[in-house]
Formats: sequence, structure tokens, C-alpha cells
Amino acid sequence: MHTLATLLPYLRRHRLPLIVGVLGALADTFLRLVPAYLLGQAINLITANQPQSEVLPYIWWIGLFAVLDGIAVFVQRYMVSLVSRRIEYELRGDFFAHLQTLDSAFYKNLHTGDLMARATNDLNQIRMMLGPGVNGIISTPATFLVTLAFMFGINLKLGLIVLVLMPLVTVVFYLLNGRMRRQYTEVQGQFAELSTRSQENLNSIRVIKAYGQEQAEIKRFAAANALYIKLNLVYVLLSGLLWPLLGMLLGATTAIVLVVGGGDVVTHQISLGQFVQFNLYLAQLGWPMIAMGWTLSLVQQGLASLGRLDEVMRRQPHIYDDPTRLQPATQPISGEIEFKDVTLTYDNLPVLANVSFHVPAGSSLAVVGATGSGKSSLVNLIARVYDPQEGTIYIDGREISAIPLDELRQAIGYVPQDNFLFSVPLRDNVAFGLLDEHSSQQRVVVTARNSTFLPRNSSAANHLPLFHWNVNLDDDPLRALRELSEDQRQRIGDGVEVARLSKDLEQFPQGIDTMIGERGVTLSGGQKQRTAIARAIVRDPAILILDDSLSSVDTGTASEILSGLREVMKQRTSIIIAQRIATVQNADQIILLEDGRIVERGTHMELVALGGRYTAMYRRELLAQELDVEPEVAAGIS
Repeated sequence: MHTLATLLPYLRRHRLPLIVGVLGALADTFLRLVPAYLLGQAINLITANQPQSEVLPYIWWIGLFAVLDGIAVFVQRYMVSLVSRRIEYELRGDFFAHLQTLDSAFYKNLHTGDLMARATNDLNQIRMMLGPGVNGIISTPATFLVTLAFMFGINLKLGLIVLVLMPLVTVVFYLLNGRMRRQYTEVQGQFAELSTRSQENLNSIRVIKAYGQEQAEIKRFAAANALYIKLNLVYVLLSGLLWPLLGMLLGATTAIVLVVGGGDVVTHQISLGQFVQFNLYLAQLGWPMIAMGWTLSLVQQGLASLGRLDEVMRRQPHIYDDPTRLQPATQPISGEIEFKDVTLTYDNLPVLANVSFHVPAGSSLAVVGATGSGKSSLVNLIARVYDPQEGTIYIDGREISAIPLDELRQAIGYVPQDNFLFSVPLRDNVAFGLLDEHSSQQRVVVTARNSTFLPRNSSAANHLPLFHWNVNLDDDPLRALRELSEDQRQRIGDGVEVARLSKDLEQFPQGIDTMIGERGVTLSGGQKQRTAIARAIVRDPAILILDDSLSSVDTGTASEILSGLREVMKQRTSIIIAQRIATVQNADQIILLEDGRIVERGTHMELVALGGRYTAMYRRELLAQELDVEPEVAAGIS
């Protein structure tokens, strides 16, 4: 019940069409019974040899009530389906918005395929529960109770027979209910595993082919697929038992009614018309009772899926805005950064220890060190991807936790090691950081510490028209997000030029408007990195972070990019992480990390003169350039 209670705010918001749908279901229940009564009366008139003129009005009334019942059924199904579709729309939006608030720790523990299964398959099951499921829940009990009342009015003995036999269906459903729900949860879990394996396989298809692992992957997928089918077959077996058991009960009930009721007709305890009327009522009970199995199945599946969705929605981000600590900004962020005794651990393993440094606004800081020394972790702290366990980070003199996340991250242009490009034209990838500038009025603001499915105060679903008679399939609601101003187009051109991506545009069939493959698969490693750099520059950030983002770019191009960046980032703060000292030697300040600690700091010339670890790294790099080998190889030679 706790899981089901999470839907109450959504149902409450759409209570008007839901109430109309309920009224339609109740009207359908009564209107469906009237023709059976009228037919029984007509049969009594016919058996009494009454003239046709006496019977004809009953036929007209039966037709009229059939039309009215059709209208009631339409109102019921349309309104309930309308509510289910609108709630599906809101749940999908709230689920997606909540995912945006969750931090990296959440995504490390939950596979993408599992999240996709929850956002698609599980959400569809919830919609089915709220649509056909609710229709069945409303109409079936009402039909059973009202029809049973009419049956008792005809003959108490026959009514008792129906009353005793029909509830056996409920007993069968009760016995199968728990088992079916647990089984369906297992099915959904395995479906998520199957989705994850499919996605990972497709994303890593180059690696799989390079290592000749096609057959091994096929076998692994086949095993996961076989388990999914096995779990589904158990569920199908349980679900399939409902139908024959229900058919047996309904058949036994009909046979007993025919024997007992037929005898009552012979002994004139009831008329032939009443007997026909009773059997029509019994036939009308048949479909609702059969539909009950499907309805309960939908409800069980929907509740299991709702539980899976609720599990994610109740996850709280570790990184969030604390209203008690926020300080309003008096001016835009300029980019001054200061670390004071910052310590960071992952899973109780130290990553950074007592790190302190100061980067004046508009200056540049280079961070060098061996792999695993904590370089990426350091810059992740600036964007609050993580929060330190000890120490304090200041931006423009404000504690970083006092700056709203939205304000902080808007001021940062971040180019990570693993660049992600979208399956859209190259221009849209470069302009990605500009989308918030012209869609800020439409953005959904999700408060942190969202404890459950908290619906937004203003839901776009409430403004959707009740009926959609004209649907324009050519209307693109995302067009506004892709319309850029002349100033933004100029910024895109400047960013492409600074990132030295402009010289590659001639290779693309449609230049900057060329559609690139998924995750930028059609681009080289260097082109991906330069696209990501252009994206960060176009954002015009106060703080630019390049996390080893020139590793796939040749030294000459890297030098050109850094030269352009020095011009663009005047009065901006830049932090550059690199493996090659040649790309960072012009930085205003360089720090060398080792095992999460700063072991050396200064300018390039100061560190070379120091004759320590930095000097050794620099000499290895010079030797590697001279011998045209990797620095690691040069280290072995030296």
C-alpha cells in the first residue's frame, strides 16, 4: 500500500476526468442490465401470445439503451485512458528529472540498462495498470454486485448458487497473487540485465571484434536470454492457470443454473422470460470475471513496476543544495579557486590528502602526475561531482557548498577524459552548452531531497487539450531548442576555430552540420576531444577545466589550441590536467601530485630548476621526443 500511495498525488491532480470515468463505468453497469430485463419482459409477452404491437416498444427500448451504454463505455474508457496517459507523461518526466539530480555514486551502482528498463517497460506496465487495470477494477466489482442484486430479485435460490460459486474465483486469484507478483519482479530484473548486456555489447562492439570475442558474447547473451525466457515461462504458467480455472468455474455455474433453473421453469416457479433474463445476467458476469484475471495480472505487474520505479525515486543525491548554507550571489563568478586542507576518500581509500592551493581569477593552473595520483578527482571537486570529507573549497571567497549547484556548474566549462558526443549534427554537439541560455524559462527545477514521486506544482499535462482531433505530425517541439541567435552562431564559429576543429570540417560531407554517429563513433579520438573543447569554449565559462583532454591531439595541434585558449581565456581561470609537460609549461602555476598529495609546485622554470620529480618527468619527455618513443619507454632507457 505504501508503494501505491505514491500515485495518490497524481491521481488527485487528475481527479475530475477520473471521476467522470468512474461515473461512466457505473452508468455502463446499470445500462447493460436494462436490456436483459426488457428482453425477459418481451419473452413473457410472446409466450402469453400478446400482439406484436405490445412487443415492439421493448425492442426500441433495447436499442436505445444499447446506444446509451455505448456512450457510457466510451466516456469510461476515454477518460480513464486519458488519466493513465497523462500520469505516464508526468511519471516519465519526474523520473527523468530525478535522474538528473542523482550523483555519480548512484550511477556506479546501477546499470544503464536497468534504468532504461524502468523508464520504458516498467513505466508502460504502470500505465496499463492505471488504464485497462483501473477500468477493470471499477467495472468488475460494480457489475458483479449490481447483477447479483438483480439475480436475487428474480430467484433467491439461483442467486445463492451464483454467490457461492463465483467467489471461488477470488480464492484462486488470492492463492496465485503473491507468487505471480514475486515472479514478475524477477522477470523485470532479468529484463534489465538483458538490456544492460545488449547496450554494453553494442557500445563496445569495436573492442569485441578487436579481441575476437563475438562468439563468447553470443553465448553470454544466449545464457541471459534463456534465463529471461525461463522466468517468463514460469510467470506465463502461473498466469495461464487463471483462465482454465475461471472457465471451469463459469462452466460449472452455468450447468447448475440450467439444471436448477430449468426445473423451476417446468414447475412454474419462475417464468421463461425470467429464466432467460437470469441467464443473460449470468452471461454478462462471464466476461467481467474472466477480465478479472487479466485485471489482477495488470495490477500485480503494475505494482511490481511501481516498486522498481519508486526504488529509484527514493534514492537521495549525496550532492545537493542545502538551503541553510546557500549564500546569494552579489555578482557573477569570476573564477578564483582556493583549496584548504582538502581530503577525499573513495570507499575508505584515500585519494587526496591535505591538498591546499590558490588559483587567482583569470590565471592558469596545471596539474601533472602519474595515473591514479588524484588529478581527475581534484577537478571533480571543483564541480562538486564529489564533496570532500575534510577541508574546504572556496570559489570567489565563498564556500563551494554555499553556491547553488546550478550557478556553480553554469560557470564551469569541463572537458573530461572520456568525452561523450550525442547522435546529432556536429553543430548541436558544439552548441550543447548554449541550450540553457534560451530554454531556461522551460527548464524543470528539481529540489534536492525529493523523498518520493513529488509532482511539480505546474504540470504541462494539465494544459493538454481534452480531445486531440487534429494532430500535426510535422510539429517539432524541440525546434525551439535548436534555434540559435546570431551571437550564439558566432560563438560556435569562434569555439570551432580555437579548438582547431575548423580544419577538419572539409572532411565532413555537410561540414559542421554533418550528423555524427552514436557517441561520436564517426570521429577520430582527436576530433572528439577538439569537439568537446569547442563545446566548453562556446559556453564562455568563468572556469575552464581540461582533464587530460589533449591526449589524443598531436603536439603541434595541442600547442595551437593552447595558444588560442590563452587568448580566449583572458580574465578566465583555466585548470589543465595533462600527461605531457609540453602542453602545460606555460601555465602560471604547476602542481605535481603523487599519491593524492602535492609534492612540488611552482612555474615550469622553477620546477625544472628544483631538480626533483617534475624535472625527471621533463627529461623523460625530452628523451622520448628525441627517440620518438613513449615517455614510459624513455624512462626505461634512462
